[in-house]
Amino acid sequence: MRYPSALLFGIALPIEILLANELLSPSLNETVFLTGYTPLGAAARAMQTGWFSGPFPRFELGVVTLWILVLAPLVIKLFCWR
Repeated sequence: MRYPSALLFGIALPIEILLANELLSPSLNETVFLTGYTPLGAAARAMQTGWFSGPFPRFELGVVTLWILVLAPLVIKLFCWR
């Protein structure tokens, strides 16, 4: 696969389907749990929740917002145009 993040963060297929069909190793369960706390994983789960489940994905959007609030000052400081 050319884009492993598409598989590991649940963009190509929902992670729950991969685990249910045992396409991922059971030892990856803990790693899969942590993907919900990364920006890409949280955004993917927020989109899946909004499309399929219906309730507003507060937790996932909170994770993405937290990443933005933490990294924005760092980006502004390090990537100044001169």
